Amino acid sequence: MDEETRLRLSQLAENMRFFADMRFKQLTLFMAAMTAVGTGIIESFQYRWWIALGGLCITAVIWVMEVRSTMNFVTNHKKAKELWPREKPELFRWFTSSHVVLLLYGGFYIVWLGCIKEWGSPPLAVFDFTVG
Repeated sequence: MDEETRLRLSQLAENMRFFADMRFKQLTLFMAAMTAVGTGIIESFQYRWWIALGGLCITAVIWVMEVRSTMNFVTNHKKAKELWPREKPELFRWFTSSHVVLLLYGGFYIVWLGCIKEWGSPPLAVFDFTVG
């Protein structure tokens, strides 16, 4: 193997490690944010609609980051499959980490949509200004 090929494969391996690690960091950030949002809803009944809307936005943003990380990992994996071998499972081929995370984010997204719908329109008292 020549030096250029070895360097290219080394860079691909680093990229794959980076994006695999990034997914766990994003999941940690997501769970911390959802804990904060849940606490906010419990503690502040008056602003729970707005907090749920914030939870919905956070879920959407981190979900997009997750999809991008997964796509980048797969792109790098296709270029150098020998660096990160994967066995095809005999059972539950559909039960991958990507599908489980999809269910997690999708579930939270549905919960926030349900909360927003259940709690009605936003309280306009938040935008109540006195004009003198």
